[in-house]
Amino acid sequence: MMINESPPPNSIIDVPELSAYAKLLYIYLFLCADSSGQAFPSDELLSEKLSASVRTVKQAVRELKKVELVTVDRLKDGEGNFFYRYTINPEKLDDLLPKEED
Repeated sequence: MMINESPPPNSIIDVPELSAYAKLLYIYLFLCADSSGQAFPSDELLSEKLSASVRTVKQAVRELKKVELVTVDRLKDGEGNFFYRYTINPEKLDDLLPKEED
């Protein structure tokens, strides 16, 4: 699945182990990711967009990392400033959905 060529998958809502903030964060990252599935928002921007504290955003990021829907790399620019690269892994979503019983 190419990021930004389709809407975020509705099935994220059905992942039982994620909080509402983690689901909202996944959708936001999905929407702002580039064609390679990478996004670079600051903690402060995520906090503003989710109407949540930075602490809540960091918890949501931990949830997404735990289930491998997002990978996060801490990088440094040429001026020594740190920033985060979020990479969306939409192919992992199907593995997290509840299995339907026959």
